[in-house]
Amino acid sequence: TVGVAFLRGSDVWSYTSRRLTMTAAVSGSAISIHRGDTWSWSLTGLGNISARTKLYFTLKSSAIHADSDALIQIEESGGLLRLNGAAAESSADGSLEVDDETSGDITITLSAAITAQLTPATGLIYDVQMVTATGVDTLTAASATITADVTRAVT
Repeated sequence: TVGVAFLRGSDVWSYTSRRLTMTAAVSGSAISIHRGDTWSWSLTGLGNISARTKLYFTLKSSAIHADSDALIQIEESGGLLRLNGAAAESSADGSLEVDDETSGDITITLSAAITAQLTPATGLIYDVQMVTATGVDTLTAASATITADVTRAVT
């Protein structure tokens, strides 16, 4: 959010100091999901998330795609919601757990059965987004890759 005082004409330039206040997202780290493996990723330092009503992790091939087209979407209380652009068959195959809400430490987990259904790809994007009673904040966002597995056996 950006706070700006609305003043008449050039009055703003007569002040000796001016301040623009802005909330910025944490710069995310690129992630890699190895197809067919159980995947767990801890993310720390997102800031205080105690006011959240919902918390999402979403992975897409393009930011212009609707959430319904997400390759993966996990919500803290709902588990795995979307897989490869469709409703997930089992919400229990993915989780987003808050480890420390004051610091904003979370862990995202996907089962091997779910990552086995992903298609290897580069140039993907993800974000972690928090919904509160007063708004929506993207806490972090960055690039992602799904890498191919060599051994396809899972049992």
